[in-house]
Amino acid sequence: MANTQNDFQFWGNETLFSFVMFNLVKNALHYFSQYPQSTLSIHLERGESENCIIVTDTGPGIADNVIPHIFDEFYTLGKSDGSGLGLAYCRRVINAFGGNIHCQSKYGSYTRFTLTFPIINEEHIPNNLFNELKEALTGKQVLVIGHKENTTLISSLLSGFNIIVSTVDNGKSAAKYIGNNNVDFAFYDLSLSPTQFEALKKIRSGDFGANAQKIPLIALSNENTRSTRFDTNVFQGEFRISDSLPLFAQSLKLLIDSGSLKPLGHLIGKRVLVVDDMQINRMLVQSYLAQEGITVLQAHNGSVALCIAEQERPDLILMDIHMPEMDGLEVSRILRQRGCNIPIIALSGECCNEVTKEISQYMNAHLMKPITRQQLIQKLQYWIPESEADKVISKQDIHIVHSI
Repeated sequence: MANTQNDFQFWGNETLFSFVMFNLVKNALHYFSQYPQSTLSIHLERGESENCIIVTDTGPGIADNVIPHIFDEFYTLGKSDGSGLGLAYCRRVINAFGGNIHCQSKYGSYTRFTLTFPIINEEHIPNNLFNELKEALTGKQVLVIGHKENTTLISSLLSGFNIIVSTVDNGKSAAKYIGNNNVDFAFYDLSLSPTQFEALKKIRSGDFGANAQKIPLIALSNENTRSTRFDTNVFQGEFRISDSLPLFAQSLKLLIDSGSLKPLGHLIGKRVLVVDDMQINRMLVQSYLAQEGITVLQAHNGSVALCIAEQERPDLILMDIHMPEMDGLEVSRILRQRGCNIPIIALSGECCNEVTKEISQYMNAHLMKPITRQQLIQKLQYWIPESEADKVISKQDIHIVHSI
């Protein structure tokens, strides 16, 4: 990587960014066995109008007639196991960050991907962003849970958006407060002790009422806490604790746009098994499901999926098709033969008639990769119907809204 003087901050989701970098590196390394003298470099550049991450490999290069198509969905070249979805999704992610991705290549020499990111002004929030946040957040009731220095910082950052902020310093008090007061969403400091986190988790179990159970919880993390304490089955989103107001505002905007600050629906607490041999794909789907309060089980191949499905009996299975040891179609066939009626949704890049026919025979629905969060949640809402208890709660919520 480049010297730290070239480092820059950007507005975007860390999991999705990791997916993009993983995919670019994986594509480059795919050809290294055939071109053993190849090299791979990644460096950063700061500019006046935009910042860049540049990924360059000295592998086989890409022919001129291919370059215009590499970001097209389902376009693949030279990989028997490729679906042609990776670069298309990379472009979609970087575009969502407000940037772009370009490719330059010389056949037989090199390939270079340049990812561009808009510059974040570190001194002030753009007026349009400030006004948008203020309109969306004015009057919201927010609870900040954490150590005093962090709750004070977050409270001060939120105050400019006309948010009504309350603070507590432990999970038990937070759970009681949320159970007894109107709270639109809450922030939780991951540096609190594991004991406090266990107390907070009771909100998701429904111990403090259905309305409390639906409240979005956002994790506040730093370099030391994220990997050890972040639980996607509890939190709908996260961002780093920072004294940079523009970065805080951009993160808040991302949470709003992704729907992470909306009350959870009837999918909260449901258990979904995600089956895919690629960890990055499972992480991406888990990040989508976490925003609905869904508990995610994971399997990296068909054999493991079969065991988990029969032992844990999840509410729904998201099944990749092509996997080692046992593919998704075989797992689904065995489950159906054994009388399992759990809804199974295929997640695949395949669209040929033969595969589609087999999917329709053993699975309930089919989503084509790359998927969006909206597509995925819509399918889950259809195949995991609202229970009678959920309907009663929904009617109560509507009555409360009309009585205000």
